[in-house]
Amino acid sequence: MASTTLESGIVLFDPTDDLRFQVRQIHPSAADVELERVAFDESYRQVAEKKYHHLIIKAHSLSPAGANVLKQTCLTLGTDAGVHKHAINCKIDRGDVLITATASQLEKLVKKLRPQPFGLKPLSEAIQRMLLRQRYLQNQPIQVMAILNVTPDSFSDGGQFNSTTALLKHVETVLALGADYLDIGGESTRPGSQTVPVEEELQRVIPAIMEIKRRFPQARISIDTRKSPVARAALEAGAEIINDVSGLVYDPQMAAIAADYQCPVILMHSQGTPDVMQQSPHYDDVVGEVAEFFYRQVAGALAVGIQPQHIILDPGFGFGKTLEHNLELMRRLSELTSIGFPLLVGTSRKSFLTLGNSDIPVDEREALTAASITMAVESGARILRLHDIQTQMPVVNWLKKMKFQLSRD
Repeated sequence: MASTTLESGIVLFDPTDDLRFQVRQIHPSAADVELERVAFDESYRQVAEKKYHHLIIKAHSLSPAGANVLKQTCLTLGTDAGVHKHAINCKIDRGDVLITATASQLEKLVKKLRPQPFGLKPLSEAIQRMLLRQRYLQNQPIQVMAILNVTPDSFSDGGQFNSTTALLKHVETVLALGADYLDIGGESTRPGSQTVPVEEELQRVIPAIMEIKRRFPQARISIDTRKSPVARAALEAGAEIINDVSGLVYDPQMAAIAADYQCPVILMHSQGTPDVMQQSPHYDDVVGEVAEFFYRQVAGALAVGIQPQHIILDPGFGFGKTLEHNLELMRRLSELTSIGFPLLVGTSRKSFLTLGNSDIPVDEREALTAASITMAVESGARILRLHDIQTQMPVVNWLKKMKFQLSRD
C-alpha cells in the first residue's frame, strides 16, 4: 500500500498509522461538551474553558501515563491538555484528551512528544500529519459534481433524464458551465425509498454512461451506487469514481472493486438504509460518531489496498439525521475536514435547509443551497455535489475567486 507524499518528502497519508491516535480539530463552540466527554474534573471546567480559544485537538485512547506526560509537556509550553480526572491516579485504562494550543505551540509540542514513551511518539506524528493535511487540503481547488439521476423517483430530478436526448443535452450544458464530475445514479436513496434490483439499476446507468462517454469522452463520471456489480460494470463502461452512500458497508465486495480498479471512492456516512434511515435517528455525539465511522472505514479501505489519495469523505447530510443533527454537522464541519481527506458535501435542495418549513418546494431551495455550500467551503469542503449547476456556478466561481484572493492576501 502506498502513501501520499508531497514533493518535499512529507508523508500525508500513511496506511500504517495507529488509528488509536487519529486526531481532529474541535470547533471552539464544542469545547465544553468535549471536556465533559473526556471526563475532565468538573471543578476546573470553567477555568479550562477560558483557555480553549486557540486550536483544540482531540486525541483518543491515551494511557494514564501518556496523558500525564502530555499534560505536563503542554504546561511547559504555556498551553494545556484536558485529560480524564482519574488519569492522575491511573484508575482508568485509557482516556481521550483535548489539547489547546496556538499553531506555533503545537509545532513545539510535536517535537517535544516525539522522543517520549507511552505512545506519545505516534500521537506527535498524528498531530503533525493533521496539520500538514489541513494545509495541503486548504490549497486544493473547489470542484463541482453535477447530479444526474437516471431514475423515475429521485426526490429532486427523478424522470428528467430518462431519454438519451435530454440526458446528453443536460450533460453538454453542465460541462460547458464548468462541472468537474458527473454523478450518475440509477437508484433513488431519498428517505423511504426501496432497493432497486441490480439488473434494473444496470439497465438505467450503463447505457447512460456509455452514451455520455461516446459523446463527451473527456467527461469524468462517478457512479452513485451501493452495489458492487453495478460499480464494476460502470467502471468498465467508463466511470472513474465510486460514490457509495453506505460508505462500503452495504456490499462487502465494494471495497475490493475500488482497490482492484485503483479508482477514487467516496465514503459517505449514513445511519441505516434509505427505507428506514429517517425513522427516529439517534446519536449521542453526531460529529464524533461520524468521525469515528470515517476512521473505521478508512482503516478498512486501506487494509484491502485502496490508496489513501483515492479516499473522499462525505458526512451524508440528510441520511439518517434529524434537522438538529444536520445543523450540528454543518456548524462543526471543520472537525471532519481536519481528519485529513477531501470532503464532499451534498446539501443541494435537501429538506433540512428549510429549517422545518415544509412549504418551500424542492426546486425553490437554490438560495438555501448557495448559503450551505458557502458555509461548507469556509469549513474546508472542496467537492460540492449539486443539482442546478447553472444557478450555483456563479456562487462557486465567486467562492473560488474569494479563496484565491484570501490566499494571496
